[in-house]
Amino acid sequence: AKEVEARRKSQISTSTLNETLLPIIEKTPPPSAPNGREVKIKYVTQAGEFYPIFLFFANYPKFVPESYRRFLENTIRKHFDFTGVPLTLSFKEK
Repeated sequence: AKEVEARRKSQISTSTLNETLLPIIEKTPPPSAPNGREVKIKYVTQAGEFYPIFLFFANYPKFVPESYRRFLENTIRKHFDFTGVPLTLSFKEK
């Protein structure tokens, strides 16, 4: 429980998040929006004091499917060791 609490409190800088996640997102982009336009994620930042909230800024945030959100969550857990920590991913319009 103490290890999970320590991981929950960890803060990752915006530059580290973007350097790690944006190449992965570029390699495996989200599916296109129903209007045929490409969904592009511009950058990622971490917010939240009590538990980690990751804000993804994209051109069409409402068209990011649940399966791609799970992919991003699993990628964050893998690269930054958030095992056992509840994560929130929020998508905002840029």
